[in-house]
Amino acid sequence: MNRSSHWFAVAAFSTIALVSITTEFGDVGFEGDITDQKRETKWAVSAISVALSLSGLAVFANLLLKDKFVDTPMEGGMALLTCGFWASVLPAIMDPSNELATEVFPDDVGGFIVDHILIRNNNLYFFSWGAFIMSFYVLFGYLKKGVELSGAQVFSWAGLAMTSFIVMVSSVRQYDEWSCDSDNSPDDQCKRVKLGISIGLISGVIGAVWAFLGRWMKGKFADMLDTFLSWLLFVMWIFGIIYITFGGEKAPARFLGNLYFFTWASFSLSVVMAMKSLTACMGEKDEEEEEPTAAAQSAEPKAEMSEVEGEAMKEPAEADKDEAVPEDEEFAA
Repeated sequence: MNRSSHWFAVAAFSTIALVSITTEFGDVGFEGDITDQKRETKWAVSAISVALSLSGLAVFANLLLKDKFVDTPMEGGMALLTCGFWASVLPAIMDPSNELATEVFPDDVGGFIVDHILIRNNNLYFFSWGAFIMSFYVLFGYLKKGVELSGAQVFSWAGLAMTSFIVMVSSVRQYDEWSCDSDNSPDDQCKRVKLGISIGLISGVIGAVWAFLGRWMKGKFADMLDTFLSWLLFVMWIFGIIYITFGGEKAPARFLGNLYFFTWASFSLSVVMAMKSLTACMGEKDEEEEEPTAAAQSAEPKAEMSEVEGEAMKEPAEADKDEAVPEDEEFAA
């Protein structure tokens, strides 16, 4: 997908998100029109509307004024604003207390009443995340234009940083919902939530730092460091998947929600990055093995040519010698 397709996706996803939230006006908890809604709902509708307007203008600019719009500061500013509006409004949309995209569901786990966060509005939930992710790709695609990316998988690292921080924030929210800092909290579940916070934080920081540094670092050291970090996070997210999404009632991501989806997204990205780094290492090793073979093959024709040239030079010399002998004999006679 090129950047114009990303802009179109942002506009389409924003449209669906806006329709999904406005069509609930009149339902339970959404009586009346926009003026009768609570502050968070008004903010969500306003921010989505602005993001939709910006992305819609970008789509038309890509179609009608491509040479004057693509890779210009205007496109960069619109990408930054669109991504910024979606990043700022997502917390309000995903906050279960606002009952927009998610809501709280109380559950009895081992004698403890714990609150799970469930999806309330499927279209608003999925297409809000979709619009944010695509706006992120638009912005990052603009920023990386003209920059030599070396061997680091910058796009993947930036994506992993984003999904990891979402896992961390979702785990912190779960930690607060379960009151894990009190004595009356489910111990096993809280240990798993703490693991989610730790892995999300470590993975997010590493991903963000390496996405930034990897744009300029190159050479064997950068490739080795990229491979090491990729496999380190891959192993970490294996434990993250096991302890966050598996385990029945003990799993923090027992129900579908941000924690579940973005834990799997982080794990999937870490798998892709680890496999890419392994493939790159194997490719370099094959090239190193091919170089001596190629050198030896190129040396053989040279040796053959030198032998042929030596024989060719030898033949005239012998002929001259043969001609010189009769002359000496005739002179002697």
